[in-house]
Amino acid sequence: MASTSSFKVNYNDSMKQRLIYPENILDQKTGEQFAEASRMFEEANVALAAATTDDSYAPAVLAFASGYLLQPRIVDIERGIFSSPKGAILRSILLDKERRENLYKTEDENFNHTVKIAAHILIAFEEFSHLNSLASIPKNLLGKIGVQTGERIITSAVKAWDDVIAIEGENSLFWYMKGEVLAIIGRPEDAIICFKKGLEINPVDYRSAFGYAINSPTFTLKQKVIEETINALNIYIENAPICDENMYHACFYKMMLITGKKLNTDTWKKFLDENPGLLDTVVELWKKGFKALCILERWFPSRIDYQLYKKTILMMEELWKEGLIKDLEGVHVCDFCGKDNGKLMKCKACNVSLYCSKEDQEKHWPKHKHICKKLQAQI
Repeated sequence: MASTSSFKVNYNDSMKQRLIYPENILDQKTGEQFAEASRMFEEANVALAAATTDDSYAPAVLAFASGYLLQPRIVDIERGIFSSPKGAILRSILLDKERRENLYKTEDENFNHTVKIAAHILIAFEEFSHLNSLASIPKNLLGKIGVQTGERIITSAVKAWDDVIAIEGENSLFWYMKGEVLAIIGRPEDAIICFKKGLEINPVDYRSAFGYAINSPTFTLKQKVIEETINALNIYIENAPICDENMYHACFYKMMLITGKKLNTDTWKKFLDENPGLLDTVVELWKKGFKALCILERWFPSRIDYQLYKKTILMMEELWKEGLIKDLEGVHVCDFCGKDNGKLMKCKACNVSLYCSKEDQEKHWPKHKHICKKLQAQI
């Protein structure tokens, strides 16, 4: 198991702080990573409450930055650390260059360097939050924001991650985040360069791998592009935790790429004859993708691509009807209990979700009703 990289320093002889880089703990359980992030946020809030002068905010900066590095999307930064009165003071310190530099004016150079990185990380995450908010605004309302405001948000987000990389350029997460920014603003070619850099630094960085795959121009149908995209998806699928929000998407997307989106029965049989072993790969991808989707549906249903989900269901049903899939376990299961009693019934409204009993369907309805409408819209 890879050791966790960290910087430790005594601050006012009372608190030890560290900056944790996520690529060094990718082989640990995701639950541990979430728990560590939560501990970092707890420590940060304690340090924030105790802070008085500008320099005394340094422990909070380090702890907050570590939490975000462990789980970049665990909490909205503005509604999180900057929402309290003390958080507002911290934000004003970070955005004022002179006050920010007071955070790292100790005699410990390693500590100063670490706090400097952490401060810029928090600034960069806030700018990323602004950009995400801008991207979520309906097009018909963008005019109310103003061109200059939109351009300022975009420029600030790119610059913020450039500043982080200028201080610490050998961290794959920072390149991934810059790639995310470039992808959001419609520069996929530049985003891919950043994701490639992230993979050069850390060949098993699943975030950079997924970013590379999802921004690759597979629509060109060029074989080399498709092969490189599949390789990137393999890195992601092999290294990302099952509960990562992109796992189901990666599995289903790979299914589409390796099969060429074939759904015709005759084509399927011929295709599988020409590619022995592919059926097992498709089934395993479906099982893992479906399990990941069930986890995501429980926590973040708004992030599910139901059109992609529907395509894979059609594909698997075609294989099953033709007798090409023999092992149904994990392919068709109850959406509520996750089991297969051999007599699964479909939801009559969306014709997608399956249940082993009417009781399970009724129990699942409070969660399923919102998803049911989306699935109906895709049919």
